[in-house]
Amino acid sequence: LRQRERVHAERWRHYRVILAKRTVGIRQVGERREFIFAEDGAVPRQRIGSTLVAVSARALGWLQDDLRSHEDNIGAEEIAAMIERFSAEDYERTIAAFGRPSDVDADGRISFLFTHLVDEMENVAGFYSSSSVLPEDIGGDGNRTDLLFISPTQPRANYRSLLVHEFQHLINF
Repeated sequence: LRQRERVHAERWRHYRVILAKRTVGIRQVGERREFIFAEDGAVPRQRIGSTLVAVSARALGWLQDDLRSHEDNIGAEEIAAMIERFSAEDYERTIAAFGRPSDVDADGRISFLFTHLVDEMENVAGFYSSSSVLPEDIGGDGNRTDLLFISPTQPRANYRSLLVHEFQHLINF
């Protein structure tokens, strides 16, 4: 992931096209969307159908539609609670420490996609992929969203620090 970010950063430094921000309408729980999961090791590039299960002032919680059954799966109510806490307590603290994030979709929110594809990667509980925010002509994957990929099977006590940690990667890129 970090090597890919270095390549993307170098391409971005030399990119000369002025990007118009996409404007996104008001998001509502139940909305559906497809995201691209870029190839990573044993996990091939693929589209992930997802449903918006949580909306807060600073974050959106998306859940993979065909999430496989697993005893540790997090539910929509838990996602809503963590997204609300992220907005109310962690967002401002994180940007005060590290700076403002991108807002490529002009919605003022960070999207968290809970997907088992993260579980299929080795030793990863979540990640930020710079390809999610970049235009396709310089290595972007077509998501054009401030997006973080999160495992739906982590111990509940780990999620708060996981969301903030991955948010920091987005800011740092």
